[in-house]
Amino acid sequence: MDKIFQIATRISTPVALGGFLAAVFFFLAQQIIAKDIFPKLSEKLGSALLMNIIDKAFVLALVAMVLGFAGYALRFIPRGSNRRIDILSLQQAWQGIRAPDPQKLDVDMTHRALNSMTVTARFWRDANADEKRLIHDECWSPYRQWFVALDSSRFFFSDRKPAKTHLDGLLREVYEEMKSYG
Repeated sequence: MDKIFQIATRISTPVALGGFLAAVFFFLAQQIIAKDIFPKLSEKLGSALLMNIIDKAFVLALVAMVLGFAGYALRFIPRGSNRRIDILSLQQAWQGIRAPDPQKLDVDMTHRALNSMTVTARFWRDANADEKRLIHDECWSPYRQWFVALDSSRFFFSDRKPAKTHLDGLLREVYEEMKSYG
């Protein structure tokens, strides 16, 4: 009996608990069958009782397995919008993007800067206070430089829309938030 309690103290997952309970149940079922109460029953009644016990045990084992697996698997499902920012992705997004020259905006550099601003704005929108501080420290300077340059330029992107149009919405909201943040 002490060994059973020693084994029970080592159980750490729902799957292990289900396995332990199934083993205990089948041990108890074996002990009940070994008591010799079934020969006193008629053959038909004894087999019906035995089949009923086996059916109920099987259903109980299935339910325990499903609940054990569900409890184990739920640990890996992300909850809510707890998406953590990836500062390396942000740094890579801004890597190689030079400060803008408002008099002569390079087409490729401008497209890359707009993409980096979009990535930064999306991370900012989903970030908590600590993450916003990190984003602000890492990305505010290039974000601000490019936002001001594009907002005051007459640059047109390949879709024939002015730069100001691309800055409306999320990018402008994040710019205002980041400006008042620091």
